Amino acid sequence: MRFLTALLLLLAGPALAGNPVEDTYGLKGSGSGVITMKPQAAAGTWNWNFPITAGTSGQVLASAGGVAAPMTWTTLATVATSGSATDLSSGALPAARMPALTGDITTSAGAVATTLATVNSNVGTWGDGTHVGAVTVNAKGLVTAASSVAITGAPPSGSAGGGLAGTYPNPTVSAVPASALPALTGDVTSSAGSAATTLAAGSASNLNSGTLAAARMPAHTGDVTSSAGSVALTLAAGSASNLNSGTLAAARGGAGTITGALKGSGAGVVTQAACADLSNGATGCSTATGTSGATIPLLNGTNVWSAQQSVTPSTLAISTATFTPDGTSNNYTLTLVHASCPCTLANPSATPVAGTGGQIVVKQSATGSDTIGTWGSQYEASGGTSTLTLSTAANAVDVLSYYVRDSTHIELSLLTNFSH
Repeated sequence: MRFLTALLLLLAGPALAGNPVEDTYGLKGSGSGVITMKPQAAAGTWNWNFPITAGTSGQVLASAGGVAAPMTWTTLATVATSGSATDLSSGALPAARMPALTGDITTSAGAVATTLATVNSNVGTWGDGTHVGAVTVNAKGLVTAASSVAITGAPPSGSAGGGLAGTYPNPTVSAVPASALPALTGDVTSSAGSAATTLAAGSASNLNSGTLAAARMPAHTGDVTSSAGSVALTLAAGSASNLNSGTLAAARGGAGTITGALKGSGAGVVTQAACADLSNGATGCSTATGTSGATIPLLNGTNVWSAQQSVTPSTLAISTATFTPDGTSNNYTLTLVHASCPCTLANPSATPVAGTGGQIVVKQSATGSDTIGTWGSQYEASGGTSTLTLSTAANAVDVLSYYVRDSTHIELSLLTNFSH
């Protein structure tokens, strides 16, 4: 601090008198040494404003820019004092200070771009489906040599060929070439390298299973005959004297009755004759009385019936709200369903046949007042189908009579409220 005070007095003294000090100034200590100070020839005018405190050990004065700004005491970071790398404890060395590196990794002086030394000039890709890559690695972990080595002692891979299908190591047998077959001996023989086989002559006594082919069948004789190589059998004509058990069918002359004219088949079979079998069938049947028995009426002839003829009525079931005549009869019965009506009477599902007719009995529901509100397009009535009004009383019975004029027109008439 005493040095700074003396320096201040030395420099400031003449200036206080209004005369700036020029040239070189020397400070002499108690010994013979002298410290000299001299400004640059072209130096400008500036001030040193010292702080009013003494600072601490190791601090230095730092300029604050001159003029009126005072200098400050500043603690500097530790710096290398010996020029040894051990003095460096932080920071990063500039690339320009880097030396040139040699050996496995090289650089140029003043640069950090590194180059890895070449240890194996044999570059490329090693190994394939049948080879593996073999490499040599030095103590530094560098590959110094590489090559391909064929795989041995391992299962094959890839697509199978020849008589094999699929892929290795698990192919399947698809077909063995005939050239690879050995010669066969025994009941079935063949030549080596051939798939053609020959079956040895066999004996029927050796057959204990299977079915003999028809072509191997011998010719049969006696009561049942056949041709060789055929299974078609023919029964020889028989005699009633050969029958010693069972009951002879009526058609064979045994007990029983066959009604009407008889017809023989030519093979001993007797059946009832049809009109077409009779010599006068065209005339006799057409003029028959119609009674069951020997005479059979023809439907295309004029017949007189001596007994009642009937047609069983079919009951029409409702589907949703629709009744559909199905051609199973000429007469039908339907019952209206209160929950579904007004109902529909649809066109017949089978094509109507001109000239036919019948009745449809319509039964009212137990609730009554149900109607048929929709009629199929083929139905017609006097005044239109809208004039067909059913009885409304519960369980009432009405009858619709119909006549088929042609395949698309059905004429209706209604009789209502049948009762005793």
